[in-house]
Amino acid sequence: MNILMNSHVHYNTAGRFKADGEWRHPDRTERTYELIVVTDSAVYLHDEALGELCLKKGQAVLLSPNVRHYGTVITENTEFYWLHFSLTGGKLPFQGRVFSRFEPLYLFRELLHLGNLPKRPQDAINAVTVHILCELSRMENDTQRFDRKGEEIYEWIRIHARSGLSAEKVAAHFGFSKDHVTRILKGNFGCGVKALSARFLMENACNLLANTDLYIKEISARLGFRSDKAFVNFFYYHEGCYPTQFRNRLSKTHLNNH
Repeated sequence: MNILMNSHVHYNTAGRFKADGEWRHPDRTERTYELIVVTDSAVYLHDEALGELCLKKGQAVLLSPNVRHYGTVITENTEFYWLHFSLTGGKLPFQGRVFSRFEPLYLFRELLHLGNLPKRPQDAINAVTVHILCELSRMENDTQRFDRKGEEIYEWIRIHARSGLSAEKVAAHFGFSKDHVTRILKGNFGCGVKALSARFLMENACNLLANTDLYIKEISARLGFRSDKAFVNFFYYHEGCYPTQFRNRLSKTHLNNH
């Protein structure tokens, strides 16, 4: 049974850490799993199972329970999200522990929002924790499934995802025909440029709404939409709510000490 499809995942605690000045990770041995996603600067760790780690902005690591880890290098103005969770049975459906990127940071904002409500909804918090782990599993599976050219196209679309990005534009960049690009993407992901670009646009939109104070007009322009209305309609179609509603439901968050 897939551990992420049952009730064996249990949220423990989470937070957003921000160092004011110099900082080094303390020497710890946790009884739970710990996921760290770096959002600024870097985190240098020695983990007795994984060895020496240097995590830069956007990267993530999942540390195992009962394994000592400690900081090795002092950094400045470090920021990261952290999540502790436990399993009551089974095992995680992925092997990797270090991830080159974790894009849907808005999930951590949702997790912290739920955790700070007066009556904490434990089932909802566990569900978001499972969602985060599912994203890690998806990223590992995507990486294993890619061929070299598929990975190049995927990364280019991820970086350049904007409203109106077309298969023709992607094909022109790589010197392929539109049909050839579509075959590569569908062979690796089961979808074409439009669906893949929409996924990245939604991740970027949710992250900007959750982690910045930009106006809807500014977010719309940054993502390449021709108007605010076009962005709002796109967001509502994919998320089922308006951008301001999404932002407001993540309001109860604060910085935590790690």
